[in-house]
Amino acid sequence: QRYEEALRLYAEALQIKEVCVGRQSMNYADTLHEMGMVHEEQQRYEEALQVYADTLQIVQACVGRQSVHCVTVLSNMGAVHFKQEGYEEALRVCAEALQIQ
Repeated sequence: QRYEEALRLYAEALQIKEVCVGRQSMNYADTLHEMGMVHEEQQRYEEALQVYADTLQIVQACVGRQSVHCVTVLSNMGAVHFKQEGYEEALRVCAEALQIQ
């Protein structure tokens, strides 16, 4: 697969978006989230979790905690914890996501 190229292009897109719309925007958060999914697909779980955490912080600042966007990011984080066999953390994060719905 062409993961490294995808990550490079996402990084370029983030630089452009930072200038055009700023880091605290849903547009920026969406691209960051996509980058996290690439890390997850590559099984680079710690990097994916960090990117998802950064995404969650931006999403909460932009649209609040009670949003479908937060549910999506938390669900992705739960999936990563599950893949790492961190079952208790996966359950905690997924339960947090379910409380939002």
